Amino acid sequence: MRAYERGEDVNLRVTHFPSAPKQLTPREIRRIRTKLNASQAVFAQYLNVSANAVRSWEQGTRKPQQAALKLLVIAKKNPKALLTAQRLLGDRIAGNLEQSYFLIFPGISGL
Repeated sequence: MRAYERGEDVNLRVTHFPSAPKQLTPREIRRIRTKLNASQAVFAQYLNVSANAVRSWEQGTRKPQQAALKLLVIAKKNPKALLTAQRLLGDRIAGNLEQSYFLIFPGISGL
């Protein structure tokens, strides 16, 4: 019989995962892009997707998935986060990813 079956205290680690972000409407996606004064092609580069994907999202024929959806939710709350990430992309190539990460998300300590 295991300790937890006997009613003894057991030291367990519980991990809570955030819920998946809610889908955004085509209007919300377009609003995020226009707040950034970005064309569909430039906005697509910010999100690392094709311009056709952005066009399809804004027309409602496709929906953003996984990573792109999370980036869109971040951009909805803080549109300038995408601009900052894009600007710091050069640092990532130069090997300064950790420094760039902390500039974008200043409350995080250690990767």
